[in-house]
Amino acid sequence: MAGEWMEECVARYDKEHKQATRQRILETSGRRFKQSGIDGSGVATLMADAGLTNGAFYAHFTSKDDLVANVVADQLRTQAETFRALPPGRVR
Repeated sequence: MAGEWMEECVARYDKEHKQATRQRILETSGRRFKQSGIDGSGVATLMADAGLTNGAFYAHFTSKDDLVANVVADQLRTQAETFRALPPGRVR
């Protein structure tokens, strides 16, 4: 009976919520890396910036190196989208 109750109380998040949380971690980590550097940004600080617990980190990334690689990929993807949206012939 206690096990059944516990299963009902455990919050299950849908894929959209998990993806939004992951994106929030990527964006806040990107800002922190630019501000404090990668070595100056611990997981605890990054997660606090995102408003999440340290334990939530490992639901999204296997390590800090994994996070850094994903932040870089996300930033490059954002830059590529920005450049693709520019009108032809426009130089910035």
